[in-house]
Amino acid sequence: GVDSFEGVAAAGTLSDILYAQRKEGGCQDTNQNAIDFDVVLATIFPNNSATLAVACVPSVPPCLADIAGGATGGPDGIVDGSDFIAFINAFGAGDVQADVAGGASGGPDGIVDGSDFIAFINAFGAGC
Repeated sequence: GVDSFEGVAAAGTLSDILYAQRKEGGCQDTNQNAIDFDVVLATIFPNNSATLAVACVPSVPPCLADIAGGATGGPDGIVDGSDFIAFINAFGAGDVQADVAGGASGGPDGIVDGSDFIAFINAFGAGC
């Protein structure tokens, strides 16, 4: 089994007949594996070097301050105190969930630093 994952929960229980399939044609990446993947029955062949690459368009979450509160701990459409607490805990731990700013699109850049804190506080204050 997989012992590590991105976010607060793994994609699901995998086996020799169940695999994790990334949503949005392989492009969804909210930094929360439990949200980004569906566990499906292995009925297709895996990709290999002959498989055409998928060009994913980078996306910015609709609200950088909405990072907690849903059933999976991810965005729930409400910006409230649970998002602030989750961000502070993630930021203090250097967790990827706190990586909300710094990239060219204003989204995650792979580094948890002060720019993420400022972006989160601004988004939280605006109630985005």
